[in-house]
Order: sequence, then C-alpha cells, then structure tokens
Amino acid sequence: MKIIQLLLALLLVISCKEKQTHPYTYYYWKTNLALNQTEKKALVKSTSPYLYTRFFDVDKINGKFEPVAVITKDESFSTEKEIIPTIFITNRTFFEINESDIKFLTESVYQLIQKKVKEYKLTSSNEIQIDCDWTAGTKDDYFKFLNELKKISGKEITCTLRLHQVKDKNLMGIPPVKKVYLMCYSTSSPLENSDKNSILDVNILKSYLSKLEEYPLKNIEVALPIYSWEL
Repeated sequence: MKIIQLLLALLLVISCKEKQTHPYTYYYWKTNLALNQTEKKALVKSTSPYLYTRFFDVDKINGKFEPVAVITKDESFSTEKEIIPTIFITNRTFFEINESDIKFLTESVYQLIQKKVKEYKLTSSNEIQIDCDWTAGTKDDYFKFLNELKKISGKEITCTLRLHQVKDKNLMGIPPVKKVYLMCYSTSSPLENSDKNSILDVNILKSYLSKLEEYPLKNIEVALPIYSWEL
C-alpha cells in the first residue's frame, strides 16, 4: 500500500502573475523550529526575504478556543529571513460564535503570536497570515475575525485560499484582505483507487481555476507542495 507523504513544512511560494522568474520562499510547518543542513541550503537559495512559519493551530475543544501544537524553537535555529507568523484555525472554531467570542479569539491569537516572537527573539515582518478552510456557513464570522485582527494588530493580514473557494466564490465569499495565498494541493483523495496524483493533479487544478481571472482579488500568490512517495 502506498503511503503519501506531503511535506507541509516546505511549500514553494511563487507569484501568480506574468510568466517570468519570481521570488520564492517556503512555509515551515513543523512544530519545532529547527533547520537541518538541506533545509538551510534551500532557504539560503530562496530569493524572498521571508519565511512563512506556522506558530500554532487553533481549535474549538469542548466549546473552548484552544491553541494546539504551539511552536518551539531549537537553540541552534537562525535565519536572516523575516518570519511571517502563520496560524491555522479549524473551520469548526467559527461554529456558533458571537461578537464577543470573535473579539476574545482575536486578542488571544495576537497575544500568543507576540509572546512567541518575543520569547524566541524572532525578526517578524509586518504580515500575519491566517490559514482556514472556511465554508459558506462560517465565512461571515471568519471574515469578521480577519478584520478584527487587522484592527488590533495594525499589521497586514493575509489568508490562504483553497481551490473550491475560488471555484465557488459567490457561495464562499471574498475574504477582506489585499493578498491571498492559493493552496494548490490535495486535488483529490489519496484513498481513491485511481492513477491520479492526489496531491497535485494539473488537469483537476485547471478545472478549479478555469475562471481565476474573474476572482476579485488580484494579488494572488501560489503555494505548491514539496512531497515524496513511499512504499
């Protein structure tokens, strides 16, 4: 049986504009912030001054907002890249949430970001990125969260964008940000009995993005997976 390994620690980010050479960098999606020699070399070669770094996840557990797998840092870690804090928030976090909940959640997320930046003496950029696979039922509250985070942090807030959120933009809504990051992976289920590449199938990708030029936000970056296959 084949086991698919998607290395979410490193997602190549390139610009989705003209056909030319663009700056690129990586997502760091491990729990412990540490770089091996291969990762160090790859990061040094990257042409963007940023490293998108997952700080923690947020989930709703027993009705309470909880940070999950908060990042730690190895003493040997060092980089000249500016760190862009990236936070994954589960869609269910926004189920049955009210205005005071949104404000509390926003303040808690920002405070924890600040705490980790200070604790680990990280050089952080003016950007915070939020990763959430929001749905039609949670979009309004999620978008309120993004606006509130921009308000209290004074930072540029960006967010990820899933393929189905592009294709079904009228149903899914348009996030209130100036820049989005299009996640071009998981185009089909790895459990399907198929010869398709479940991580990134170009034909499926094209079907989702056939009307990308109609998407209202024009500042779109593209995230592509670095992955391997194992027996």
